Formats: sequence, C-alpha cells, structure tokens
Amino acid sequence: MAINSKQDEVSAAKIGKTKTVIVKTSDWTVIPLENLIAENAEIIANVGNAKEAKIALEILEKGVSGFF
Repeated sequence: MAINSKQDEVSAAKIGKTKTVIVKTSDWTVIPLENLIAENAEIIANVGNAKEAKIALEILEKGVSGFF
C-alpha cells in the first residue's frame, strides 16, 4: 500500500490491526512508520538501503515487522 497522505496512513493503520500491511512511502520518512507502529499495526516497510532498514527496525523501540 502506498502511503502518500494522512488518509493513506489511517487506512493502513486500520488494515494493519487485523492483517500485515506492506507499505511504501513516496518520500521515505520515519514519521509515517512511527504513526503506524503507534497504532499497533503490523507493518512491512519498503526501504531503499541498509540505513533505512536499521531505522525501520528501531522505530519507537518496537520497529516494523519486517522490510524489503
């Protein structure tokens, strides 16, 4: 699921409460992932490099469920 707006975040968080959601942000930032993790959504994040993967795994001391 592409995260391009706050509404996309809300939709992903809702889905992520019952299913794992694979997300990709148009402008990779930590904030959308923080918001989703704070909602206890199960998230798999699309990352561009090892640095982004490390950050995604450490967000809010919980991290995403996985990445690719």
